[in-house]
Amino acid sequence: MRAATRAIMVAGFLALALSPAARAACTENCEPSVAVARTAMQQIFRQTFLSPYTLVSFEKLDGRSGERAGRPFYEMRIRAVVSYEGVRLRCRRSSCPELHHYLLEVDAPSKKATVAGWLFLERQGDRWQPVPLTPGPR
Repeated sequence: MRAATRAIMVAGFLALALSPAARAACTENCEPSVAVARTAMQQIFRQTFLSPYTLVSFEKLDGRSGERAGRPFYEMRIRAVVSYEGVRLRCRRSSCPELHHYLLEVDAPSKKATVAGWLFLERQGDRWQPVPLTPGPR
């Protein structure tokens, strides 16, 4: 009888330890939320676009985490759609170097642009921050 009670208690503790609620408290290498990634892309868009724009949609397509130089990182494959005002989508600098690592497809008739690619985030303290990417040669 005692063995059965112990087995039930151990099974209960294991079930609790493995439940989503137990994993909800994140200590080190949690994934950033889609809201964090959306905010990071908004920051990149503010640095990139001269044309007034509105973020229409944002979605996470894939993600992976790891560690580099002792710091947690997360790579999130994203797709964002923005609508813009004006005749064409204008960037602050020619060729939009801030989006060099992304696929930028502009649909001029509908005044929408789709940005797709990998967003790189790095854990700094208790927050995820976008990793600045230096533009490559054009």
